[in-house]
Amino acid sequence: MTDNEKAMLKTIRKYESTIRKYESILTDILDCGYEDLALLPDTTDCYEIVKNLKENGIWPNLCDILGAMANKAQDALQAALEKAKETATDEEKEEIEKLDPYEDFVLEFNYLASDLYLNHGETYKKYVPDTLETMEDKIGLGITLE
Repeated sequence: MTDNEKAMLKTIRKYESTIRKYESILTDILDCGYEDLALLPDTTDCYEIVKNLKENGIWPNLCDILGAMANKAQDALQAALEKAKETATDEEKEEIEKLDPYEDFVLEFNYLASDLYLNHGETYKKYVPDTLETMEDKIGLGITLE
């Protein structure tokens, strides 16, 4: 190994050590597991949600952040369903009216693997597929359709 390669390897190890320290700090601050940190770069509303939580006197942890994102997603689903009903047939309206994003949308947060489930997912996919895709992008978790 050349001196230049040794120097590069030393620098890489230094940065890896620093990153591990930051990860440890973040998991303590956000009260989450290491794997859960991977969700943060994928979320689009994270900074706004953290700001709102802090303005309301809540020191945000990852569960609070994901919960706020889930609430926004439920609101978006409800609005999309209302819009879908405007052009739906009577039979489709009946099917749409059976959906309740506030009951059907389940966020399971834990320190190993967090998941999103959507009961009646195929029906949502039928009427509001773009909204589901947007939700996955904003939250950073794939949605399991139940």
